Amino acid sequence: MKRKMTLSLLALSVTAGTFQGIPLSSKGLAQKLGAASTAWAAEFSDPYVVERMQKIHIALIAISEQVPQDRADVRAARDQLKLLDPSKPEDLALIDPVWNEVKSAFTAEEQDGVREDILGFIQSLAITYVGDGSELEEIAQQNQFNDTARKFAAKAGVNQNLRVADFREFIFGSSTYKGLEVKAKEHTAKLTLPQIYDILNSLPAKEAFAAAVMKDVLDEPNANENVIGKILNYYNSYSPNTIPALNQTLTNLQGKVPKGKDAAKALTFAFLRSESETYAAKTSNHGTRVEAALKLFGREVPPPLVDWSVKPGTTATAQISKQGIITIDNKEASGSVTAVATVLGRPLGEKTFTLTNEGSGGGPGNPGNPGNPGASEIIAQINALTAKLLTEWKDASPKERAALFKAYNKALQELLLKLILVSLPVTGSNGKAQGTLSGISVTGKLDEAETVLSGVKAQLSTLKGLPKIKFPLYADFGKDASSSFTITIPKEVWKEAAGSGISEITLLVNGASISFPVTLFDGDAVLTVSRKASVVASKATLSDTYDFTLTVNGKPAEQFNEPVTVILPVSGVKNKEYVTLAKIAGGKLQLKGGKVTEQTLEKPLSSFSEYVIIENPVSFSDVKEVELWAGHQISVLAAQGVLEGSGEEYGPRSQLTRGEFVSLIIQAFGLENRNAGSAFKDLSKADRFEPYLAAAEKLGLIQGLPGGKFKPQAPITRAEAAAITARALSLLNPFVVQPETAPVLSEFKDADKLHASLKDAAALTVSEGIFVGYNRQFIPDGKLTKAEAAVILYKLLKAAE
Repeated sequence: MKRKMTLSLLALSVTAGTFQGIPLSSKGLAQKLGAASTAWAAEFSDPYVVERMQKIHIALIAISEQVPQDRADVRAARDQLKLLDPSKPEDLALIDPVWNEVKSAFTAEEQDGVREDILGFIQSLAITYVGDGSELEEIAQQNQFNDTARKFAAKAGVNQNLRVADFREFIFGSSTYKGLEVKAKEHTAKLTLPQIYDILNSLPAKEAFAAAVMKDVLDEPNANENVIGKILNYYNSYSPNTIPALNQTLTNLQGKVPKGKDAAKALTFAFLRSESETYAAKTSNHGTRVEAALKLFGREVPPPLVDWSVKPGTTATAQISKQGIITIDNKEASGSVTAVATVLGRPLGEKTFTLTNEGSGGGPGNPGNPGNPGASEIIAQINALTAKLLTEWKDASPKERAALFKAYNKALQELLLKLILVSLPVTGSNGKAQGTLSGISVTGKLDEAETVLSGVKAQLSTLKGLPKIKFPLYADFGKDASSSFTITIPKEVWKEAAGSGISEITLLVNGASISFPVTLFDGDAVLTVSRKASVVASKATLSDTYDFTLTVNGKPAEQFNEPVTVILPVSGVKNKEYVTLAKIAGGKLQLKGGKVTEQTLEKPLSSFSEYVIIENPVSFSDVKEVELWAGHQISVLAAQGVLEGSGEEYGPRSQLTRGEFVSLIIQAFGLENRNAGSAFKDLSKADRFEPYLAAAEKLGLIQGLPGGKFKPQAPITRAEAAAITARALSLLNPFVVQPETAPVLSEFKDADKLHASLKDAAALTVSEGIFVGYNRQFIPDGKLTKAEAAVILYKLLKAAE
């Protein structure tokens, strides 16, 4: 079962206590609410909506760090709500108070179906979706909510499709319309804390508050300017008891959803925290004394109602009293404390205060270490990082966007490693260790992941051409002297991770990292990583030898439909261009290449075996004539196993076939795809090029020739190679910009010989410095040589970094 933690605003929690989520799938919500078009799809990812929801997500996470029961109550209420069954008469009876007020607006033939749809809609709100919302789409397509929504709207004289914008405005308001949230804030700001406490703990008080907020919204002079307000006003006028009946219906539902009251309380506290401000009300004694204070809705909370303390898990170098007085010794240059303000048993405010002794003469000193940031702080940092990217992205050039994305992704991955990292124990003896990534061990981390990833993905989806971003769950099994590690990942963990927005599970074992896509396996996976000292004749080894074996549901997993990325530690690197991962098979080395830094090698793998990292300088006896312009490139690519020679010769002037060139690109970038199949008539499964051409065809890198053939054995021309290279470059680096074709090709005297369909590709490869001409000629029909191919591939690898 997915562990979903959903939120709504105070206005929703008090007017619909059992409402537990807002679907993030615009298509699914459209079908639920009767919209026939998805033209408004981008509206729901409105930055304001995302920001509001994220603020409350963050607040609930922060509160739950000290009061875990709040999150548990929200999940429990959601699970109870999901048990409602529109086919059961006793469940249908729960909505009778409100149904009895409005049913006469419908014909006898309509009544049974509408009544069931109302309860079905309430029940479906228990489910929140992240990512593509595929499950919501499936549910939405199986119901009649759209017809019911149209019927309710039509009775109120609204003969138009309901839009997400209408609901958003009714809930959040706009520049001219005060919605539920605005009115809830206005009413809450007038309450004393005891009154708020009464609303949280007394159903009559809560109902009275909810009714007052709703009445205030519907009494606005321009209430009918909002479609939802107009519909509700109609039914309230149709039956003046509609609002009281709604409250009674919610009371009935709370009987079926006993955790609803506690969940609504948790959400209300989260809303209050999201609207709080913790600040220094007064600084004295030359900066060595600060009085902390808390504001809610812009009003200071009376000090006697606030209990102050040091945030658990942090280190304080300043003292704080229960009354919020923060001090450092007059002899100290500085000090800091992360203070928590607790009201009514919940931490509603938090701030790190740094005190600097202005009279000590010792300068700013050491501000202290507030400790490792908690989940709420990391989530806030991720949201701030994403907001900064969105702001800077708008006016940035493609090259600037590439730099922005690189910096953003680096910082994001560092924060995700802190946020979604599970440290797990291992057991074992005699050199063999064992560990399990269980569902229990990842529950909290998946909740935190879901909290932030849904919002981040929604915001990033507004940026076109953004490369794929990884969202991993890290499982750290530590470092151990054992020579063998066996790690079990149960089936349910894969599903729960995928449902929380995680893209891959990364296992950290003795310095090695193994990343599995969460959609790769549908079963219990058992990975064994064995390690031993490396001995490879005539080669300098830069790592231990690693042997990876994997079973799924007890059967060996010999090939992967999606690549599994392995990162291994490396040491003693002299020239990283000559470093490669090598597969040990039958006593021989199969070179696999890899992305190398000074400390690691990274490589996507389509199967597991025994591997070692080596430094593998390669030289050929027949490359002297091309040494000046292709010698280094040939040596590097041969060292990494991308290119091969025959014995001591490479054959630099030999022609390359169409099949060979495509295969080189697919292998160089690890783009293999076992699920791909080719439609070319002259290609069979037995053909050695088939898996590479099939992968390239699926990626759109190649096109067939007339008659549905590819002719893999035919020599490839420079123009054909330029077209394939340009497509590969655009795939691997989405920030590359297509130049104006004519000016770029004007430097070539034979540009008119390029086929019109290939000119743009040729211009792109020239502008990026990947293709060059000879004596001001492009020579489009010239046959590509192996030396030219080496230079092109080398430059393409650099351009795609």
